[in-house]
Amino acid sequence: MLTIQEISQHITNNMKTNSGVIKMRDIKFRAWDKKKKEFWHDFRISPFGHIEPATSSKNGLWIYDFKYNQKNVVLVQYTGLKDKNGKEIYEGDLVKWNGWSKKAQIDIFGKKRKHKISEVVWINKTGAWELKGNEDWNITVYDEIEIIGNIYKNPELIK
Repeated sequence: MLTIQEISQHITNNMKTNSGVIKMRDIKFRAWDKKKKEFWHDFRISPFGHIEPATSSKNGLWIYDFKYNQKNVVLVQYTGLKDKNGKEIYEGDLVKWNGWSKKAQIDIFGKKRKHKISEVVWINKTGAWELKGNEDWNITVYDEIEIIGNIYKNPELIK
């Protein structure tokens, strides 16, 4: 079993830049348009909390649709992690995972893992990104995570 110090050291080592300074993760979002069935990457969140898509750019200034129906939009957050191919992992992504890291091969609860495809979710109780159905460990202990879709475009992958 890993000690708190070993876990802390692992996290700290993975957060350091080449200069040795601890780097905070990038805070990014994307928005899923339920009506058009596509992600937006160009949008803003208004002072009123509305998610407004960018409709066009004139002279380098974006024009936003402030009348867009908010019931059609789902905001998802970047985890700060990348899959084995360097692709950014977002909340709601479906990932295929091929096992545990070498330090975490033994499940302390004696459970045999059933899921090899899981949804990336935020768990408030633990304050960590985890794989739905495998909440005993946070997402950083898995090896070989690969994004294969997301719950919006590919819901059939988790049925």
